[in-house]
Amino acid sequence: GVAEAALYQFRVRAVSGSVKGAWSAATLRWTKSVASFKASAGKAKGSVKATWKADKAATGGYKVFVYEKKGGAIVATKTAKAGATTATVKGLESGKTYYVRVRPYRVKSGATYVGVLTGYRAAKAK
Repeated sequence: GVAEAALYQFRVRAVSGSVKGAWSAATLRWTKSVASFKASAGKAKGSVKATWKADKAATGGYKVFVYEKKGGAIVATKTAKAGATTATVKGLESGKTYYVRVRPYRVKSGATYVGVLTGYRAAKAK
């Protein structure tokens, strides 16, 4: 029942019978992901480049996450401003394959909503 590209505020709490826990802090989510995303070697040694299709609704920009393996810990990040369609992450090991994901952000009424992460794309650092 979640609408596509909608903005939501989520909170949760534990319930055991009639006992109810405290509500969590709110998390702001945007049910939209980046379209047409790809990853490749960057121009500089030890870099990878993420490229995606522009989305005017991503008013907060984009964040690129780099991992050594799928499901592993994040080893590097790069933030791109709204309107950007590429970001290059530097400082990686040259010749090593990394896995890249991108997440859009949307700002509305001063609040930042976190978009959906893309799937992983492999890229070998230059």
